[in-house]
Amino acid sequence: MALLDFELPPELIRQLDKMADTEQWMPEVLNEVAPKFADKIKQNLSAHKDTGDLINSIAPQKPKKGKDGYSVSVYNPKAPSENGTRNALKLAELEFGNSNQAATPVVAPAREACAAEVEGIMKETFMKGMSG
Repeated sequence: MALLDFELPPELIRQLDKMADTEQWMPEVLNEVAPKFADKIKQNLSAHKDTGDLINSIAPQKPKKGKDGYSVSVYNPKAPSENGTRNALKLAELEFGNSNQAATPVVAPAREACAAEVEGIMKETFMKGMSG
């Protein structure tokens, strides 16, 4: 599963701690950044052969709150796979490799490519919340 998660700079965490109502702004941030993350993954996948149904399975889902905070998946587990191999398995094999295939990561580079943008969006949302 392609999951968007980041380690945030300590300074940003201190600022975010000041804004108590994460219930209100975190889903908004995740809804804004998830499509950007999904697009980066799709760009990375397009370099690979025979990934059409896998690319079609990359779609932002609704943010969810778990015991460790909020997260958003950009993988649709219900997306069909034409050859019978689950798309999640295809994505995992690309990302981590298997006994017949070297790892060719697509999720980690996408996460790295949009990390600064995610941080900027979080700061903007935080500042709007502090002033509003």
